[in-house]
Amino acid sequence: MPVYNVESYLQTCLNSVIDQQTKYSYRTIIIDDGSTDKSTKIIEKFSRNASVLIIKQKNRGLSVARNVGLDCVDARYVLFVDSDDILADGAVEILLDKAFENDADIVEGGFDTFKNGKIGERKISCVNA
Repeated sequence: MPVYNVESYLQTCLNSVIDQQTKYSYRTIIIDDGSTDKSTKIIEKFSRNASVLIIKQKNRGLSVARNVGLDCVDARYVLFVDSDDILADGAVEILLDKAFENDADIVEGGFDTFKNGKIGERKISCVNA
């Protein structure tokens, strides 16, 4: 998860990722891309969690931050989460169940958009390779 100056969304996002109830083990990789707001302090609250890896770097942009995170992955599947996203309860379980059931290379979930605090247009698609 690349993080840069998203203090308004970050706590909710991280809670939604770390609090997933699932039979699968997973690691959350957070790349602090040189945040100058309170994002760094929010991230540090999760530093004692053994399933969280925090990487701090100078601001190098979203793509570099994401690639730094990918370099640390030692898993069959990767879930990309932006620091202003909120994972639905059970999202990790549902996506990984589908991936393993279908021996899939790619599983794509859906998402809802929000506007003025309300759910807007729902976007859903699924791809299994």
